[in-house]
Amino acid sequence: MSASKTKIFISFTTPDAAWAKWVAWVLTAEGYAVTIQTADFSAGMSFVRLMQEALDASDHVVAIYSPDYFRSDFAASEWQAAFAKDPIGSKRTLMPVRVAPCDPPSLLAVRVYIDLVGLDEPDAQQELWRGIRGEATNDRPSFPGATDAPKPPFPEAPSIAPGLQESATLVYANKYAMPARFWRDLYCNAAKRFVLVGRSNKSWISRSQHQTAEFASNLNRIVSGGGSVHLVSIDELSIKAQTADFLSLVLQDPAGATTDELKQRLRYSVVSGTNYQAVMSDEELVILPMMNSSEFREETLVIRLTRSQQEAAFVSYQEDIARLTHSGQRVDWV
Repeated sequence: MSASKTKIFISFTTPDAAWAKWVAWVLTAEGYAVTIQTADFSAGMSFVRLMQEALDASDHVVAIYSPDYFRSDFAASEWQAAFAKDPIGSKRTLMPVRVAPCDPPSLLAVRVYIDLVGLDEPDAQQELWRGIRGEATNDRPSFPGATDAPKPPFPEAPSIAPGLQESATLVYANKYAMPARFWRDLYCNAAKRFVLVGRSNKSWISRSQHQTAEFASNLNRIVSGGGSVHLVSIDELSIKAQTADFLSLVLQDPAGATTDELKQRLRYSVVSGTNYQAVMSDEELVILPMMNSSEFREETLVIRLTRSQQEAAFVSYQEDIARLTHSGQRVDWV
């Protein structure tokens, strides 16, 4: 479902107002036209009339599922109105989002809902986007022939560079649980340099429209100010095409320099492979060692280094990343 001009009405009940506001914020940032009672209905206005007009004008109704939602008469009238417009669900008029364990009534029991229960914010955001767009999940399924053998102990970080154990700071054992601001600050605070190394870097260059545009704008700011940006990925045709599209977005609005000058400061290289992901800015470096075993795909280490506090390890990793980037084949992405 394209966000352009698509109108969404958020149906919720008061105990779930915080969830409703968050969902509305995420969808608004994605470009949808969202109507929500807390922002669009003012004191003194007819609530019933406004609700009816909003339901009639909306292309989709996002229902915030919870036990409180199914106890509310007003919520029932909203989801029933959406159900009546599309009883078999072919138009996806009613799009449920479950935020707490609950049992939908029989009429809704066969409707697939977007399930946010138990997810942290980054994963919930991705799940919401995917569900609203109607995208199928591409998550790797578990192997059905697995035995009940005990899980091996979590491995120590691989020794990529000397000084790791003595100097590195383990920030978190699960990269998916890191707050979005942690990653955002890495490029927002960079002024002279930004290096991104990964297999595809899709989690950076292919996010929501708003987040991708913000990332591109910050890279533009760095190169426009005389700094350098270098992206490195593995050598695959689809990844190179996607990265080239993103880099074109970075230079969409050059400021303070010609486009040709900026291209010299914005590099893209491909390598045959890498055993870690890395993000390096002016004085900070984050390393994510890649675990080979599928047992640890959700438990990737996040190691954060700052030049001022862990200089020896920082310099060692910096040299390792420099060797990797210089050994890669430069891509003429224009």
